[in-house]
Amino acid sequence: MLNRRTLFLKPAFISSMKPILNLFVLLSLGFSLQAAKPLNIVLILVDDLGWMDLSCQGSRYYETPNLDRLAAQGMRFTNAYAACAVCSPTRAAIQTGRYPARLGVTDWIRSRFQSGAIPADKKNP
Repeated sequence: MLNRRTLFLKPAFISSMKPILNLFVLLSLGFSLQAAKPLNIVLILVDDLGWMDLSCQGSRYYETPNLDRLAAQGMRFTNAYAACAVCSPTRAAIQTGRYPARLGVTDWIRSRFQSGAIPADKKNP
């Protein structure tokens, strides 16, 4: 009877997988060498942008012709994941690639000009 746990450790199984792995490596190498021109990647990081804040998403209130042109000519990613429901932790996660809790940023970060950030006697006149 075959034991699934030890099947992958047998030398016969490993040696039978070598041709498949070699084919995969050769095909992926061939496709990567075939790329004629480099890709242009534009990352636009915007704070507090809602789904319907762009006219390419159907907004009739905001006019965003340049972003509409980018959306029409490029690739649009319409599914997303936010690491947190507020802006500061999500922005920190995007910029560092780490979870907000690991960075110690679990809520929005106040500006030094917002009330509560600086004691009243230290504020600018």
